[in-house]
Order: sequence, then structure tokens, then C-alpha cells
Amino acid sequence: MEKGDQSQLLHVNLSITLKVGIDWVNDYSIITKQQGLTEELLQPISESSHIIAVATIMEKEDDYTLICDIQGLGRNVLVEFEEKVSVEIGASLKIKGNLKAELED
Repeated sequence: MEKGDQSQLLHVNLSITLKVGIDWVNDYSIITKQQGLTEELLQPISESSHIIAVATIMEKEDDYTLICDIQGLGRNVLVEFEEKVSVEIGASLKIKGNLKAELED
């Protein structure tokens, strides 16, 4: 929506449920215990969906998709990578990608 436009689907005081995820992850690094975790979400470009987050891997869906715990977004957050990733369950990652939110049915 453009600035000043009003949604045809969402209204003030309407309760909705969103499914949050991160896709188009094109950069990640494993965080070691010595480095420690900084439980912080960063949005380096104002009003952009680009996000930098720390994620702990809960499940591996396939070579491109992980289910993660991300403080500030929740548990069971779907994280989709552009390339295959080889990481272990329980590992913590610093990821850069695109924050997305979809209305749940």
C-alpha cells in the first residue's frame, strides 16, 4: 500500500493472526558459544523488509528450509534460504533476509 492508503481487508480493532517468516536468506554465519548470542532484530534500511536476526535451529525441513526460534518473532519461524545450507539442529545463526508476514486462514 502507498502512504496514506487504507486497507480494504484490515480495519482498526480487527484481530488477526499472522504467520511470520524470513525468506530470501542469502547470507548467514554460525554463532559459536564463545561469540555468544545477541538476541536482537535489526532493520538496517528504514521501512524495508530486509532484516538481520539471530536464529536457533529447531527443525530442518529440507536443504533450503529451517524452522527456527527467533526472539522477537517467535518459535517455529520458517526460514528459507536461497542456497542449500548444511547446519545442525540446535545451532545458532546470524541471518540476513526478507521478513514476511502472511494472514493465516
